[in-house]
Amino acid sequence: MSRLLRIELLLKSFYILVTVIVRSGGIYLMIRLLTGGDETWQFYSTTLNEPTYTASYLQRGFQKLDDPYLNFWDGLQGGKGLFVGIRDCNIFLENIENTVDLDSYERDRWIAEVKFLKAYYHYYLLKCYGPIPIINENLPVSASPEQVAVYRDKVDDVVAYVNDLILEALPDLPDYKDMVISLEGGRVDKQIALAVRAEMLVMAASPLFNGNTEMAGLVDNRGTVLFNQTYDPEKWKIAADACKEAIESCHSAGKKLYTEIEPITLTQDPVFQLQTMLRQVVCERWNCELIWGGTNSQCNDRSNHSTPRVLRVNSEVINTINGQWAPTIKTVESFYTSNGVPMNEDKEWNKESWYAKRYELRPEPSSGDEKYLVKEGQRTCYMHYNREPRFYASISFDQGIYYGNGKTEFESCNYTNFLNLGWSGFQGGSSYSITGYSPKKNG
Repeated sequence: MSRLLRIELLLKSFYILVTVIVRSGGIYLMIRLLTGGDETWQFYSTTLNEPTYTASYLQRGFQKLDDPYLNFWDGLQGGKGLFVGIRDCNIFLENIENTVDLDSYERDRWIAEVKFLKAYYHYYLLKCYGPIPIINENLPVSASPEQVAVYRDKVDDVVAYVNDLILEALPDLPDYKDMVISLEGGRVDKQIALAVRAEMLVMAASPLFNGNTEMAGLVDNRGTVLFNQTYDPEKWKIAADACKEAIESCHSAGKKLYTEIEPITLTQDPVFQLQTMLRQVVCERWNCELIWGGTNSQCNDRSNHSTPRVLRVNSEVINTINGQWAPTIKTVESFYTSNGVPMNEDKEWNKESWYAKRYELRPEPSSGDEKYLVKEGQRTCYMHYNREPRFYASISFDQGIYYGNGKTEFESCNYTNFLNLGWSGFQGGSSYSITGYSPKKNG
């Protein structure tokens, strides 16, 4: 197997990891990702005063051609006007040198940050719309209609432009370890820039943009083919080098997989410790696994909608708890078994018929070490047993143990009951999970 082929196979599986590394926009983009797909579902009502996220219209098949949701081209229907952002960047770069009494270090850093944002806006538009016009300089306000009607540039040209602009910004961006996160958290640093660049180059090397013959008909009226039609394996080599550079830079800045054990769990069972650690990857702010974070007013809102009712309480209290952000069966089934393979591929699961009976209630109640996962003495379906640790740290299911919410000792932990009229299930109104699951990591 050639070196380039090995690189290509490696990076095709690595693409998701690089994408996750770049958590750009924090909770803002996460909401659009999860409410726009079928990983989660939400209770919808036209009469009750419940939040409806714009992206959720996509998952329900309500996207429109004439006025699309999440319009990042024009900034309409829940989108952001990224061309307006690019224009603002150009205005800044055109005028920053005229500013007086500005420290040179601060000026150089601001310029580098704005160059990165300008590159990132072009890249985001490329992801959304394919070939786009490169706006290196603003047109004058006196420009004629003919001058304003600019052509889109070829995909490879947009990629090269974004790559060069990020590299141009890098020398004047600070290193993460030199920043005061309490004051500067979320501002662009070298690690963020390198991670975004790596993600873009992996995408550019993928079949989506590398020799995509399905887009051969996308030609402008000058005869310019906007998607390159010749597959170039060398792009995987370029992407691999960029990923290696980003990873090494992140390691040097102290970035690594989150493995911290919460001090309050040191006296608890290792199962408890592992689940708490896996949940904290998302819940702990500015942790070592986060490359690009931020803050958003919707964080508390999302947390409220993720937390299920975990205690049998009176109706007045129960209706104030809104656990309506619900993982789907598709998401629940995507987690691996305790043997580290998909459920349908697990030899033990097929031998014992656990997969075939995954939706059935297991006759035997929880016992032994299962008590750390399913309430001791209670029963739930086969699919909720013998799963990987990430499943129990990420998904709250019927009769599942719920660590946290003020319960730091295993003996006092709550558990959920998602059955009809159960304290975590349907109680009337809208404050319930419509699928019978809730996301632990955001609750």
